[in-house]
Amino acid sequence: MDVWKYLVENPELVGALVAAFIGSLGGGWIQARGGRAQAAAAQKAAEITAEAQRVAGLWNVRQVQVAEFIRSIREATQSAERHYREGYEPPLRDEVRGAFREAALRKAEVQLVASREVMSAAETVMGCADELMSAVRRNWPYSYAETMLVELLNHEDEAIRDRASTAQRICEEPGTSFRERKDAFLAAGLPARFAGRLAQGSRPPVGEIRRELRGAVDAALLALVEATRLMLRSDDDVPPSVPRQRRWWRRNADVTTLRSA
Repeated sequence: MDVWKYLVENPELVGALVAAFIGSLGGGWIQARGGRAQAAAAQKAAEITAEAQRVAGLWNVRQVQVAEFIRSIREATQSAERHYREGYEPPLRDEVRGAFREAALRKAEVQLVASREVMSAAETVMGCADELMSAVRRNWPYSYAETMLVELLNHEDEAIRDRASTAQRICEEPGTSFRERKDAFLAAGLPARFAGRLAQGSRPPVGEIRRELRGAVDAALLALVEATRLMLRSDDDVPPSVPRQRRWWRRNADVTTLRSA
């Protein structure tokens, strides 16, 4: 009872105790809000970091995959054109087939990660390379036969050189028959398959076809490079990044911290 009487007689003390109690509750509530804001800020920062890492990783993957596809296409087409000089027999034939299988695989990898424009450009490149390979299959015997004839014309054996020169002269003379031309090439030492190709009155313009198809592949590769540069923002000279994030959580955290102080 003495305590109650004392409090009644000293109202200012009661007011101070009540104010201290309310202040303690308010401070705890403000601190709780500050803790939640800081946790939200940390979570948001982690999300931004993860997104930046994802974008950077995707940028690197795209760059590598397109570069590998370009490399594989160049190797495949260059290997294919060796048939014109070296024939269409193993192991070169198997090497070329393997090179085109790798190029097709690289194209599929590009399509999984690249933009639609790059996907379309890669498809065009692959189509041009396939057309080049088809032309190689059709025309390599003519070019290879001419290569063999040149070797006979430059053979160290004079008799072989003379027979090759005679066959070439007969082929160039007007009015000679297919049989006469073929027999002349056979006598010069050419296998029947290639002697028949050279004996034909009209042959496809292999050199012109090769230049045209190589030009088509090069043009398609250039278009792919341009599309890839746009996708990778190469002209911007900036590292890959995610869009700027709103900073509302920092402002809230600062205000809450000032209130708690």
